[in-house]
Amino acid sequence: MRSGRGALHEEFWETRPDRTTRIELFQLWINLPSHLKMQPAAIRYVGDEWGAAYDTQRVVDASGKFTTVRTALDGPLLERAHATSGGERIEPRPAFSVLHATLQPGASWCPAVDPGHTVMLYVRQGRVVSSARAIEAGSSCFYVRDGGNAIALTNTDSAASDVLLLTGAPLHEPVALGGPIVMNTEAELQLAYRQLRDGTFL
Repeated sequence: MRSGRGALHEEFWETRPDRTTRIELFQLWINLPSHLKMQPAAIRYVGDEWGAAYDTQRVVDASGKFTTVRTALDGPLLERAHATSGGERIEPRPAFSVLHATLQPGASWCPAVDPGHTVMLYVRQGRVVSSARAIEAGSSCFYVRDGGNAIALTNTDSAASDVLLLTGAPLHEPVALGGPIVMNTEAELQLAYRQLRDGTFL
């Protein structure tokens, strides 16, 4: 979902004690640059049934161990996806990607990254070592932009390790946020809430 002008986003979760679910949800918010914040909202559906299949590949390291890598989200995948935008053209957002990787025990994975992008790793399951540091399940780390074009991960756990690798072009803009609204300045934030209270936000 791409938030923007003319939309109020709200979520409701079922909490009945007699109904349980094993669904695991990761909700990622990617900020838009100031000149795109007031574009129309849009919904894009990804997956085989929407003609926007996830790209999945198997990467084999020098020892013959493999890592399964799925492109969970990036610009090209969204471009293939169905969009609802009220007929108005939506400009592409700055480059980003979310990779979902599963490393075999003992496997090494060296994904390429843009040297100018912000890079973050989240370990969902298992344990990996990167830059001589161990990252346990439920932990995340940020990489310093040092001009390198790849990072190195090794699964040191006895079972498969599952990670999310998030990369994106930095916006170099101020951020003002409060509740569900993200703007660039406190004045813009207060204006948005005033419009919301007055009924003119939508």
